Amino acid sequence: MNRVRLPGSEVVMFTRQLQVLLGSGVPIARALEVLAEQTDRADSGEVFFSLQRLVLEGRYLSASLARFPAVFSAMYIGLIRVGEQTGQLTDSISLLAEWMERDQEVRQKVRGALTYPAVVVVVAGLAVILLMNMLGPLFISMFAETNAPLPLPTQVVVKLVELQHKPWFWLSLVVGILLFVRAGRSWVLNPHWRLWVWERAAATPGVGGLLVAATWSRYCAALSILSACGVQPQRSYRFAAEVSGDPRLIIDADLLVQSVLEGETVSAHMYLKPELYPRVISSSLEMAHDTGQAKPILDYLTRFYREDLEVRLQILQGLIEPLLLLATSAVLLFLILALMLPLYGRLQEAS
Repeated sequence: MNRVRLPGSEVVMFTRQLQVLLGSGVPIARALEVLAEQTDRADSGEVFFSLQRLVLEGRYLSASLARFPAVFSAMYIGLIRVGEQTGQLTDSISLLAEWMERDQEVRQKVRGALTYPAVVVVVAGLAVILLMNMLGPLFISMFAETNAPLPLPTQVVVKLVELQHKPWFWLSLVVGILLFVRAGRSWVLNPHWRLWVWERAAATPGVGGLLVAATWSRYCAALSILSACGVQPQRSYRFAAEVSGDPRLIIDADLLVQSVLEGETVSAHMYLKPELYPRVISSSLEMAHDTGQAKPILDYLTRFYREDLEVRLQILQGLIEPLLLLATSAVLLFLILALMLPLYGRLQEAS
C-alpha cells in the first residue's frame, strides 16, 4: 500500500465526489463502493475498494486513508480526522475539495506556461539532429574531396556529426539522462540537497518571484482551511509548511511552533526572520491574531498571491517565447552557415 500512487486529479475528483455523496446522506462504506465502481482506472478502483473494506472492518476513514501515504497527504488525513472528531466530516471534506481544486488549477497554469517552451525546445532539437544527419554526411563527403581548410562553424558541425556515429556518445547521453533523473529524485528525498536547490532557484530572477507567489498562495490557503476546521495552531503551521513545498518553511516550522508554545505570537517569530517571511504575511497574521478574523484575512492573502502568480506567469511566458525563438533561429542559422560557407568558398574559387 505504501507504493500505490494516483494522479492528483484523481484524488481531487475522489474528494469532491465523496463530499457530494456524504452530503446526500450516503453511508461512508457505500459511498466508497460507488466511487470504486465508477472509476475507469484499475488502480483507483483497487484503492477505493480497499478503503471500503477497511471501513467495513470498523476503522475510521482517516485511519483507512493513512494506509495509503503516497496517495493521501498528512494534511489530507489530518483534516479528515478533525472532521471525524468534531462531527463535521462532510464540511471538512468540502473545504478540502475546494482547496485541492484551486491548488490543481494553479498547477495546471504553471504546467501550461511551461509546456510551450518545452515543446519548442524538443522540436528545435529534433529538427537540428534531423538536419545534421540528413545533410551533414552529404556535405562532409563533398568537403573531403578537397584539401581546402574548412571554416570553424563547418568544423564544429563535422565533429558533431562524427560524434553521433560513435556508440559511446549515445551511451554517455543515456547515462547523463539517468544521472539527471537520479539527481531529481535525490532533490525530492534529500532535504539538504532540496534546500540548496530551492535557495538557488529563489535567488534566480524571474523564477524566484514565481516560487514566492506559489509558496505563499498554498501556505495561506492551507492555513485558512485548517483554521476553519479547528485544527490546533501547532499542527496547522506544520501542515501549511509541508503544503507550501518550501523546505525553508518546513525546517522553520518546528521553531515557530516552539515559539508559540513558549508564549510568543506567530507574527513576532516571523518579524525576526524577514528574509523568510514577507512583511505582508507577518503583519496580516498579527492583525488576524488581534481581531480573531483569521479566515477572511488568509483568504485575501491567498487570492493576492494567486493573482500575483498568474501575472508573473504571463510575464514569464511572454519573455520566454521570443527568447526561445531567437535561440532556435540562432542555432539553425549557425547550422546553415556551417554547411553553406564551404560552398560559397568553392564558388569564389571557381569564379
